[in-house]
Amino acid sequence: MVANGFFQAEGHISCRIKEKYFLPVFVVNQNLNEKSLEFFLILWHELGKTSSLTLIKNNYDKIVIRLSSESWDTILNIYKNYFNFIYGEKYIAFQKLSTIRSLTSDTNFRDLSSLTLATHIVYNISLDGRDKKLSLSEQLNLLGISDQIKNPVIIPNYIDNFNKISIFFIIGFILGDGTFFLRLRKSDKNSIWLIPALYLPQLKNKYNVHFFSMLEDFFKSHNISFYITNNIKDSETLDIFNKDHIKSMTIFTVEGINSIFE
Repeated sequence: MVANGFFQAEGHISCRIKEKYFLPVFVVNQNLNEKSLEFFLILWHELGKTSSLTLIKNNYDKIVIRLSSESWDTILNIYKNYFNFIYGEKYIAFQKLSTIRSLTSDTNFRDLSSLTLATHIVYNISLDGRDKKLSLSEQLNLLGISDQIKNPVIIPNYIDNFNKISIFFIIGFILGDGTFFLRLRKSDKNSIWLIPALYLPQLKNKYNVHFFSMLEDFFKSHNISFYITNNIKDSETLDIFNKDHIKSMTIFTVEGINSIFE
């Protein structure tokens, strides 16, 4: 369950098209340190050593440990079941991969309508993913199905995860995306209060609305105070998060000694 929370924070699911082949992408990574190396080795063994475990250098010249797979069988038969307590975009991405796999199976591969829908889902699988090298129309042209573009394509509706969040999920989520810090506040008696706080940020999109509602239910059930901030241009967050992402972040904040340490 801890791994599910960690994947919620640091995982990524997508699909890419190489020539006429549809390839799933499963990735979870984090900056390398002694503890992250230990955690990834445990996770790698827990998943039956079915993925690649590598070290790479990211765009900020930091060494990152990366666990990844591009195997349909591994992702849909092992990882989809193992990571079944995630929420929002990532939970739905597993369902979209299943649809893509079905649409591009040997029996459907020559069906233009199936390939058209599969390609649209590939370009819809991640709302906040990196821009693709080819536009949707360019990709459809390469697949020889440009005449299908004018026809309306309806993406299936997918149902999010309604399983209750557990404390172990929260621990994993904190390991991936949580930020602990102290807030200084002047009291009426001119003394300084040191207020511990926990930030849990997520990219803002339509799927994470449900995820944040699940977080609310969890903390309310434990009588833990919290608040959610959608506009994080406030000076309190400018020094913590990359300015390029400020407009698209939603912050779930737990604040106070009783909330964090009890």
